[in-house]
Amino acid sequence: MPVHIGCQGHPGAGSQLTFDDVLTGRRQVGWRRATRDAQSAGTQAPPAVAATFVAQWSLQVLVSAAIVASHLGKAPGVITDGATVSLHPRTFFPRVLCLAKEPGSNTARSQAWAAPAERAYREWAAQFLAGYRPEAAMSSKQRLGLVEDVWNAAAQPSANTGAGRQACCFIFALPGASECAGCPRRR
Repeated sequence: MPVHIGCQGHPGAGSQLTFDDVLTGRRQVGWRRATRDAQSAGTQAPPAVAATFVAQWSLQVLVSAAIVASHLGKAPGVITDGATVSLHPRTFFPRVLCLAKEPGSNTARSQAWAAPAERAYREWAAQFLAGYRPEAAMSSKQRLGLVEDVWNAAAQPSANTGAGRQACCFIFALPGASECAGCPRRR
């Protein structure tokens, strides 16, 4: 997910959620409804699909912020203070992490970014999951699987083929769709 300093006037910024809205799950009922309606091509998609997509998208926002903070050698709170996330106007996918202010550069950036980024991400993910209340039941295996899948995709994007995913995206529940090749339901 691209990162910009201040997104006011950014082309295609769309509607925005604060980082805190994402982290705490506030305002997500409307986000899930809009996602469910956008995915369904005229029919309403099952709530589990939107609940899973919004959870995954939220976790992607958290992992992006954690990686940015770690790469800059900053405390995660410095990055997320006042940050917002712009959503695509039609798909509602998070497009841009908008930082409220320039976090400043750190000339001694660590090459060992993964460990601090993972710690910050997992702390945020636990907080997010504790407050995430989708309209559909979501098992702890699904929730924790999403946390793992998002971290693995962010930390090793070239190695992530989707074959070893832990969580199901429920795309098969959309009209005319079927299970993904890497769906854990196939195991």
